[in-house]
Amino acid sequence: MANTIRKKDHYLIWSIIAVAIIFGFGYICPAFSTVTELGVRVLGVFIGVILLTIVTNQVIWPSLLGIYALVWHGYLTPAAALSGWLGSSLVGQFIFITAVCGALSATGAPVIIAKKIMGLKFLRGRPLLFIFFYFTALSVICILTDSIAGIVIAFPLFEGIRDELGYSKDDPFCKVMILGSYLTSISGFILPFKGVHLAIIAVFTTVIETFGLEFNGLSYMFSVFVVWLLFFLGYTLSIKFVFKCNLEPLKNFNPSNASSLQGGDARLNKEQGILLGALGVGILYSVIMMLVPASDSVLYTKLSTLGGAWIWIAIFLVLCMIRRKDGSMLLNGQKMLADNTLWGVVCLMGCFSLLGMAISSNDLGIKDWIASIITPLLGNSSWPV
Repeated sequence: MANTIRKKDHYLIWSIIAVAIIFGFGYICPAFSTVTELGVRVLGVFIGVILLTIVTNQVIWPSLLGIYALVWHGYLTPAAALSGWLGSSLVGQFIFITAVCGALSATGAPVIIAKKIMGLKFLRGRPLLFIFFYFTALSVICILTDSIAGIVIAFPLFEGIRDELGYSKDDPFCKVMILGSYLTSISGFILPFKGVHLAIIAVFTTVIETFGLEFNGLSYMFSVFVVWLLFFLGYTLSIKFVFKCNLEPLKNFNPSNASSLQGGDARLNKEQGILLGALGVGILYSVIMMLVPASDSVLYTKLSTLGGAWIWIAIFLVLCMIRRKDGSMLLNGQKMLADNTLWGVVCLMGCFSLLGMAISSNDLGIKDWIASIITPLLGNSSWPV
């Protein structure tokens, strides 16, 4: 009881402090260096929203409060705040990608794909190879749907494999495999145009553009993929050579006969194939747009018509129009949007995108102040630094 009261007190005290910073920092701290009076207020909003998010463990109301504060301080008009947030192409892209991924996940297609990968014949008698492809299968699910889906699917699959091999729950092998299953969630970050990290990339892109730089999606994907590959190759090898786990049961393990990899549909049905194909079209379009250089060419003009958001809206619309034989919708748009839209992320994305634009604005002087601090420290450093 006493601990509960203390937690409530801490929540209230820190919330008051954070809200005071959001609305009062600009009146207490005077303008300094190149930062204008309005710039100091925006800095207060930035600091306060971060603090409020940490101490309350919430994202929706702190983010909305941050957007409201930008209007209160006069940086944005009410209309500009709404259009900059809900009218953002990145927010629309996030919402409809999540809906399409949610529809695919609901059909059970990711489980079939994972079982197919782990049931490959050349994995027989090769423990380390099987372990690596187990992590690969979960990573593919995270890429196609989301990081949480890969983790959720991992546990029943691994429990079946564990029971098949005769490992006890307390065996070190089981512990490192469960940890590895959690770590496969990082593969969800490989595609820069979907997932929660889209919010982070949006803010980062907004800030660096003011310095004449641009976010390179292909370089990002290549870098993250290399990190993923090296990490899981190293983690797989460490299971045998560092953690010294007993892998003998895996030597005689035939994935194609494992009961945990059987059952359910063995192949993708027509509905699953359509949804997987639609997701593939969206991903392929996004990747092609990264490959084709901006130009006045007919190809680029045609491809860039839809943009990052409207390609996913178009895919969503087409899937909603398709009917099954019984007349029901292949994709129930209303239900998918209601069940899969992560409003917390939408609010967070909107708030920090607007704050990112404010910080990178030439009018507030925050960017120049940051540059004046960083340049003497890193100006003459080597390129890796």
